[in-house]
This record gives sequence, C-alpha cells and structure tokens, in this order.
Amino acid sequence: MKGPVGDGGAFFFGQANPVPVTGEPCQGLATERRSEDCMGNALSKIVGAVIGLVIIWFGFAPYYAFFALRSAAQSSDAAALADLVDYPKVKAALREQIDPGHPAGPPPNVWEDPIGALRRSLEPMQPSPTADVYLTPQALAALTMGDGRDARRTPSPAEDPGEHRVLARPYPAYSYWGPNLARLTVTDDEQGETTFTFTRKGVSWKLSHIGLPPANDGTVVPRPAPGSPAGR
Repeated sequence: MKGPVGDGGAFFFGQANPVPVTGEPCQGLATERRSEDCMGNALSKIVGAVIGLVIIWFGFAPYYAFFALRSAAQSSDAAALADLVDYPKVKAALREQIDPGHPAGPPPNVWEDPIGALRRSLEPMQPSPTADVYLTPQALAALTMGDGRDARRTPSPAEDPGEHRVLARPYPAYSYWGPNLARLTVTDDEQGETTFTFTRKGVSWKLSHIGLPPANDGTVVPRPAPGSPAGR
C-alpha cells in the first residue's frame, strides 16, 4: 500500500495524482445559456435603437428641411433651393393667395359667354401681382424669418438684416405632422403666421406650399381645401 500523498493540504491513499470532481459540465451549460440571453438582449436593443432612430428621423426631417431652406435662401444657393422647393406647386399656391380673383382654366367661349370672353381678353393688359416676387432667395429667406407678405419687399442698402435678425430669428413650430406631409408655422407679432408645407419625396422633404398671412387690405386669403396637402 502506498503511503499518503499530500496535494495542497489534502491527503489521499493509493492515488498519486487525484482527479478532482468539479461541476464544469453544469457551469458550461449555464454559461452557454447566459451567452444566448445576452445575444438576444443585445439584438433587441439594436432593433429598438433602429426603430427609435427612424421615428426621430421622421419627426425631425421636416424641421431640418426648414432650416436647410432658410440657410440656402440666405446664401442664395440656387442648386440647394432647387432640391428643397417644388417651385411649380409653391408658385401656384402663392398665385391663389396674392391674386384670388385671377381666373384659372381656359378662357370662356366667345359664342357661349361673349362678355366673359371679352373681359378675359382684356385682363393681360391690367397689371396684376405675380408670385415670382416671393420666390427669390431673398424673399424666401424673409418668409422663413416671419416677414409674411412684406417678404417681397427688397431691403434697401441702408437696412441691415444681418446680425440683429440672426439673434432674433424665429423658430418654426409644428402645426401638422404626418409620415408624408408636415406643416411648420412661423409667427410674427406684426405680420401674423406664415405656414410652410413640406411633402416627403422618398427619404427627403420638399417645400410644396407656402401659406401667407391674411392681407392687411381686407383681401380674404382662400383657405386650402380640407383634402389638399396644405389643408390637412
């Protein structure tokens, strides 16, 4: 019989190199389960983060488009404005507001309505306001600053719309938000509310309507139809 063999303070008889009995198989299974749980939790967090970023993007993208419009207009960046403004739609909307009596559609038939046809033929000779005065970079920048109908007025060289306007620049507020359309309103104490409607085009947002404040001369600005993008 072999004598006792010491192994770290423990003595065994008849065994030179004892094999300790441990719980390694059970610990391995537990570790594997914990790894799977950790991976599942990490995947859930990643999916939740992606969904959160998408929601934030949808919520703030029109807001970002508004400030991009203001910056491009202030710097007279025509290429950037072309990407941010749907000029035909905005021009049509402005024409309805600054000249609500301007007839739309084909002229009347001279045989069916001779008086209307004569009146329509004389209209081009009469001066009428044009929407183009609101679509220059200077006017668009002034609109984003809340100048309303005065935005068409070109500032004189003596005026300095720089530093004090930058410090006092107004911030837009949402008046409507949807996944494909959003409206932001800039309010001025003197001019009133100017509303900017942005429509989603793929992953970008484009200005499709400008709602001017009511005219001071008593002219009633037509409200957009409830089903139209600007009337939602």
